[in-house]
Amino acid sequence: MNEIMMDSLRDLLNFVPKTLFIMFISLTVIWILIQGGMIKRIAFIGRPMAKIVGLPEEVGITFVTSFGSVLSGNMLLSDFNKRGILTEHQTYLGSLFNSIPVYIKESFTYQIPVIIPILGLKVGLLYFACFIFSGFIKLLFVSLMSGKEQSKEICSNNRVSLQKQNGGELDFFSFKKMLKRFIEMGGIYVAVTFIIFFLINSGFINHMEKLINPLTHILGLPPIVAIPVGIYIFSPLVGASTIGAMLQNGKILEMDAMIATLLGSFLMLPVFMLRGSLAKYTSIFGIRLGLKIIFTSTVIGMGTRLIFLLAILIIRGT
Repeated sequence: MNEIMMDSLRDLLNFVPKTLFIMFISLTVIWILIQGGMIKRIAFIGRPMAKIVGLPEEVGITFVTSFGSVLSGNMLLSDFNKRGILTEHQTYLGSLFNSIPVYIKESFTYQIPVIIPILGLKVGLLYFACFIFSGFIKLLFVSLMSGKEQSKEICSNNRVSLQKQNGGELDFFSFKKMLKRFIEMGGIYVAVTFIIFFLINSGFINHMEKLINPLTHILGLPPIVAIPVGIYIFSPLVGASTIGAMLQNGKILEMDAMIATLLGSFLMLPVFMLRGSLAKYTSIFGIRLGLKIIFTSTVIGMGTRLIFLLAILIIRGT
């Protein structure tokens, strides 16, 4: 137990400082932009997109910010919620909306130039289509859940806080409040991250690999596929590369590669959310709202992959 604790602390010290630094810089930049009245000046860019999905223009601002950094966009969104500009429901939908730029950016930086060549044209395009479909479903979900009438019920008095304050002089009292918020967020982030590393080092998460062999057998996949699917859960790039290599070497069929890729992606999502998103979202939005956002994103992502997986199985005749 002591060894697991020490390993978890070591992993924590190696992993946390970079993210905490990014959080601090993001909060500081947001504070400067708000105090200087710059936020209001970029509202026109995101306003049309926010209007399409029935959300306030402030969500459009965070949407534009998310093209540069989703972390910064969500921190700004949380700040609007703390100021009473956005309701919790709008903040919840706004965070899902802020993830849409990820689908756009990853399409051109990861999916098209990396994943499609690795998996081959047919398998790669299928996975890319599933990825895009997931983003579309999330956007559709936000649009349906936004509620046009509710999104209009914003306290107009609170919107004054977005205007330039104190004639352009920075409010250092607000800076102290920002520091206090950073400490609160940082504390939650460190605590949750430590718990996650403890679970990983104790072998709890790795038990998921025991599910793979029965699943591949049920789906009628060759036993050799269990290895890359297991790898995919913890490293999608390495897992996809292994599946692609097996396909090119003739060890598995194209249909097997499609099913293995979708299965690995399906099983990877909850692990990815636990390892990569849980600490960030709970520290930014609080435990309850953060978990709600993560749960929704995970369900949408897994649901779309399950639809594609079932469709391929039906086509194959399983």
